Amino acid sequence: MATTISKLVNRMKARGKFIAILIVTAVVLGAIPFSAAESDSMRVIMTSDSGEYQVGDIIQVFIHVFEKGLPNDADSINVTLDTHGQHFPINLTAERVSRGLYSVTYTVQDGDYHANFHADVVVGNDADSADLNLDVVAPDVEVSVLFDHAPFIVANPGEILEAQVMVTYRGNPVDADSFDTLRIAYGDGSNEDLTANRLSLGHYNISVPVKNLQQSDFAMLQVDARYVNDHSTGAAQIFINPMGIWYHPISLTGGTATFKLGVADSMGRAVSGADIYLDNNGHMDKTHYVTDSNGTATIIVPQTYEGAHISGYVLNGSLNQSFSGAINTEPDQIPNPNGHRFDVIPTTLVTYYNVSEPITREYTAYNNSIPMQNKDIYYYIVSSPYRMTEHLTGEDGTPNKVVKNGSVTTDDLGEFTLSIPAQTNQSVLNIYFEAPIAPNQYNYNPLNPNDHLDVDDNMVYEEDEDSIYVMGGNPWNSPDVKISVSNLVIGGPTSITAIFPNPGEKDVVFLAWGALNDADSAAIEGQGFMSQSPAVQEWQSWTMSDGFVPLHRTSGGTFTGTAYIPAFMGENQNISFMGLYVDLGHGLIYGNSVVVTPGQGGSSTPSGFGSLLSPLIIAIIVIAGAALFLFMRKKDKKPQAFQQPREQPIIQEPQEQVQSPKDGVPQGPGPQEQEYIPWQPESRDGKPPVF
Repeated sequence: MATTISKLVNRMKARGKFIAILIVTAVVLGAIPFSAAESDSMRVIMTSDSGEYQVGDIIQVFIHVFEKGLPNDADSINVTLDTHGQHFPINLTAERVSRGLYSVTYTVQDGDYHANFHADVVVGNDADSADLNLDVVAPDVEVSVLFDHAPFIVANPGEILEAQVMVTYRGNPVDADSFDTLRIAYGDGSNEDLTANRLSLGHYNISVPVKNLQQSDFAMLQVDARYVNDHSTGAAQIFINPMGIWYHPISLTGGTATFKLGVADSMGRAVSGADIYLDNNGHMDKTHYVTDSNGTATIIVPQTYEGAHISGYVLNGSLNQSFSGAINTEPDQIPNPNGHRFDVIPTTLVTYYNVSEPITREYTAYNNSIPMQNKDIYYYIVSSPYRMTEHLTGEDGTPNKVVKNGSVTTDDLGEFTLSIPAQTNQSVLNIYFEAPIAPNQYNYNPLNPNDHLDVDDNMVYEEDEDSIYVMGGNPWNSPDVKISVSNLVIGGPTSITAIFPNPGEKDVVFLAWGALNDADSAAIEGQGFMSQSPAVQEWQSWTMSDGFVPLHRTSGGTFTGTAYIPAFMGENQNISFMGLYVDLGHGLIYGNSVVVTPGQGGSSTPSGFGSLLSPLIIAIIVIAGAALFLFMRKKDKKPQAFQQPREQPIIQEPQEQVQSPKDGVPQGPGPQEQEYIPWQPESRDGKPPVF
């Protein structure tokens, strides 16, 4: 796993710190091995149907036993289960289903919250174990908190926001008996109690006044609702930026990185005379720059072989804006072997594929950075549901199927090809590799407790892995998502209209923009992951969540927003706008984009991908928002950094005018007049939800 994360981190250095942290977190959750091999030729994998369970439901878990890529019966198998409802682990009886395949069942008991299965398997002289951890009881009470269908929002100091809260009990809207917590809590530890206005059954509106801060900060709108002796917490994030800080690369030569930092106010106007204090590569000594009349400063810093990691702050009068970023030394490229032991490297950076698309992946296998010629590689491909909206919460990702297993032989260059059948559901595929290596080629140390020999053939079985994502929906050019820009203004307001497929109450929408390099904007189309090179982005935001446009729902699936493109980006700067819609019930993403030239407008069409946002960045945007949206969803999980309020907030009953059309636009029937089915809304094509 460390190898996989290292490869990914190398690709992420040119992104913002926030995105880098999120993707590493996502990969850690998605790539943690669920079996612990003992350097022998055996592997055990556990799978389940990954459902949500209630008391009385039967959980069935399968134990797959493999030897050199093929199923093999166990000589002995011991399975235990630990749940929060039990005071000690219990033993389960494994029943043989077929060669190398066994199953155990467990009936969920009252008080169970988690079911942690563990299997120890022995085949001859080989032994292996596996674990499978399930959340078995879905919370009865759920709370969602959104800003016009967005789980986070970028706000100006002193701005008044409007948030929407929905409380459900076993999937149906209900009025909360009380709100144990209803407040905005800031990163500095301060908080303010708020008031909920009831709109209709289970639906509330909250007016959120943001403090008139002089410095950048973040805040969390936290709502804890109680109903029938149960409760749950929902939250939405607020990023408060008095100024925007933007990075523009110039050159990476001679051991130095030369770039510009641009400073803009909240309206996109260039800020001249601002003081920039820079901290390079973790050194505490600050270097000082001042922005010119264009709001920019040219900066030269030393770079390491990893690039330059930079943070600092900007002062403009009483305003203080922090920032951080990273400079990559070179565009994304295929990583080199790690120089130590077994390493499998894909020969392409593509990691996203479409549902129903057969997948062919090419690899090179190395041992101590030397290609492994004509060697057997054993592989196991395991599928897990991939709900983009819940990945970071740990509520998905349970292995549910062994897609393919077997062996392949490398050629004279150490290369081999893996063919993977088309997947029918959106999923993440974890591919596990094993290779037998002679001890004298492995740096085997019998005194190292982590080094083991397979006593059957006196070989050491080393491991590596790969992860790829199979996407449902249509994140790139969906005809259901339309983005329209009336007139692009640099240094002032640009109005955007986004049309999404009439989002449900819990569905999430985003609108983001990015500055494209003139030479690269036309070349992006169709390149997918390979278009992530830092050169593609003419300007990169180094302040939290700049580039996201707050949206206001006007009617149905129509949203409007205003973007403020900083003046220093210039009148020739092409801007890409992308809209993303997350179908929460299915965990699918739909998106589209448009590239606009200053002084002109434009509309998206489903005929090409014209955004700087590659599939990976699309995923991170959605994961970032959805993680915040669902971060506090599970009951009994409250952030320790926030203290309980001294008083219980007041719930105000609705006045007559609450039911009137919003902004003169008819809103249609209220939620109490519609059938609400949680988490599984009917799909547009009438097909059942895909998980």
